[in-house]
Amino acid sequence: MDLLEIPEKVEAAIEVMERMAMEGVDGIKALGMDYVFIPLHGGTDDFMSNDTYLKYYWPSLGRLIDRIIEWGMTPFIFFEGKYNTRLELLAELLPPKKCICLFEQVDIARAKKVLGNVACITGNLPGALLAFGSKQEVIDETKRMLDDCAPGGGFIMDCSIVMDDFKMENMEAMYQTTLEYGKYR
Repeated sequence: MDLLEIPEKVEAAIEVMERMAMEGVDGIKALGMDYVFIPLHGGTDDFMSNDTYLKYYWPSLGRLIDRIIEWGMTPFIFFEGKYNTRLELLAELLPPKKCICLFEQVDIARAKKVLGNVACITGNLPGALLAFGSKQEVIDETKRMLDDCAPGGGFIMDCSIVMDDFKMENMEAMYQTTLEYGKYR
């Protein structure tokens, strides 16, 4: 509603947040870090349209990503939530071969097809599967993801989000399956 009723205040808030983010990147560079983690919590498919994303969300994010790259670091972007309708847009906007994109809820095979020449893709093995699924289900899903995403490189096997709870046998199954089955051919 704020975008419609008080867009000037939204734009002012974005400017403040961007300035803070830029100062944070400058501090990270001073520490000698190679990667900058960028958690994105609000740019999801179900939160705003692509037009709104391009007008309000992307400009400051794009400048932040450019600053990180300019400082010689790699943006590690966590796309929390659903980003299925944004994949083509991201393929146009992201600087080629400069970012790692961690996806929580996306069609990972489609993400690889659309973004595979633009960014390194990671994430997406459901946390619920690691917490509540069977060992065989984890093995099968890990193999499926590797079949869909590993060819041609640019894929890191990972779960979809920070894991607070999981079955150790399932985490070991993902790890072992990745070691055995995930070698680039």
